[in-house]
Amino acid sequence: MANFFLDIDQASPVFTLLFTFVRDSACDHIDLFTFEDAIAEIFLGIQIPKDAETKLRKIFEQATLNRTEFSQLVERVALDFEQERDTLLSIMKILLRLSLEEGLISQRDKERMQEVVCAFRFSVSELRSLSAVEHQLIDFLHTDTQYLNAPYHSEELLVQYKILGCTPGCSDQELKTAYRSLAKKHHPDVRVEPLTPQSTRFQEIHDAFHAIRQARSLGMHSS
Repeated sequence: MANFFLDIDQASPVFTLLFTFVRDSACDHIDLFTFEDAIAEIFLGIQIPKDAETKLRKIFEQATLNRTEFSQLVERVALDFEQERDTLLSIMKILLRLSLEEGLISQRDKERMQEVVCAFRFSVSELRSLSAVEHQLIDFLHTDTQYLNAPYHSEELLVQYKILGCTPGCSDQELKTAYRSLAKKHHPDVRVEPLTPQSTRFQEIHDAFHAIRQARSLGMHSS
């Protein structure tokens, strides 16, 4: 875990940047995108202390209300952490992971990552610390294609796709559309009758979507 996770107050601009990135990637279902969704994508299931969660929730709510331009957030983080090069590298690595889904980077995320790399001004020696995959992603930002590789899926993920009524071959947008439709239909807040079965179904849909999103962002595949 990067050092900036240890002092959330000081690193507030960093988390505002991360929350804004994942929120904007939610596109037209921003109204259904929750703090829990953002935490799941950024922390990948890592347990967060209660006091830290409270602070992070406040930052998320402020980021949602203020809607600061992504480019302005990048510039602020670059300036605030100019002397903390390892922190900037850690931020870039997280953003690279968040931008990648099933070998696909959206044009919006591609442009935003180009902004990050430019603003953070990494030297050649700093970039040597990146993994081979991360180097591939950096090089990929300067190409005209969006596809990195062909997707493969484990048997466990097939069950999650079935819950959402999708197939592994569906596009990223088709997956999101299916999730939004089912989440809206089964959300407990829109139901009048007893909520136990409905809440369980909503949680199942939510878990399936984020299991697939996590697998795609990590480039997981079966041999």
